[in-house]
Amino acid sequence: MEKHEAEDEQKRMSMEKGQIITAMQKQIEDLKRRTEQDSLPLQGGLRYLNENSQQPPWYRQVAAIIPRHVYLKSIGTTLFISLFFVAYFYLLKDPAYPPTVMPRTFLDHLIGFQPLALPIYLSLWVYVSLPPALLATRRELYGYGMAMAGTCLFGLIIFYFWPTAVPAAHIDWAHYPDVDFLKSMDASGNACPSLHVATATFSGIWLHHLLRRFGAPLWILLFNWVWCTGIAYSTLALRQHVAVDVLAGLMLGVLAAYLSLYNRQ
Repeated sequence: MEKHEAEDEQKRMSMEKGQIITAMQKQIEDLKRRTEQDSLPLQGGLRYLNENSQQPPWYRQVAAIIPRHVYLKSIGTTLFISLFFVAYFYLLKDPAYPPTVMPRTFLDHLIGFQPLALPIYLSLWVYVSLPPALLATRRELYGYGMAMAGTCLFGLIIFYFWPTAVPAAHIDWAHYPDVDFLKSMDASGNACPSLHVATATFSGIWLHHLLRRFGAPLWILLFNWVWCTGIAYSTLALRQHVAVDVLAGLMLGVLAAYLSLYNRQ
C-alpha cells in the first residue's frame, strides 16, 4: 500500500514539474516576443539616426565651404595673380641675361598648332582659383597661398638667372588675331619651366585631394584631370611652350604639391 502511494506521489510530482517547466517555457517565449516587438521602434530610430548621420553629399559640402572667408579668398587670389603678373612681365621685358632658345622635340612636331586651344589656355586663371575656394579655414588658405607663392617664386628665380625663350613658330599670326593678341602680351620668353603647367599641375593635385576628401564621384575626379591635361596641351598647341618646358613645369608642380600636402598632414 505504501509502495503504491509513493509511486503515485512521484507521478504527481513529475507532472507538476512538467507543468512548471511548460509554463516557464511559455513565459520565456512570451517575454522574447514582447522584447522583439518593443525593440522594433528602437531599431527603426537607430536606422533613422544612422541614415541621417552620414556625411552630406559632396556638392553640399562644397556649397557650404565656398562662402567661408569669401573676401579673403577673392581678394587674396586676385592680389596674388596681380603681383605674379607684375614680376612675370618685368622679367619678360627686361631679362638679366641673354635668353636661351629651348629645343624642339618630336612631341612638338607631333602636336600641331591649334588656335581653338586658346579658351583652355586662358581657363588656367579660373582653374587655379578653385582649390583656395574649397578650403575652410584661414590656416589652410595661408598655407596654400604660401605653397603656391613658393612654386611661382622658384620659377621666377630660374627666369632671372636663366632666361629662356620658345623658338620661332613660323606662323603668320595675323590670320589668328586672338592668338596674335596673346603673343603680343605674353612673348616667347620665360619659357622653362612652364609656370602655366606648374601652377595647373599644383592646382590639379590639390583639387584631387580636396575632392576626394569631400567624397566626390569618379567622374568629377576625371574631369579635374582632363581639365588639367587640357591646359598643359594648350601650351604646346598655341606654341607658347615646347615639350621640355612642359616637362619641367610638370615636375615643379608635382614636387611643390607633394611637399605642401605632406607638410599639411
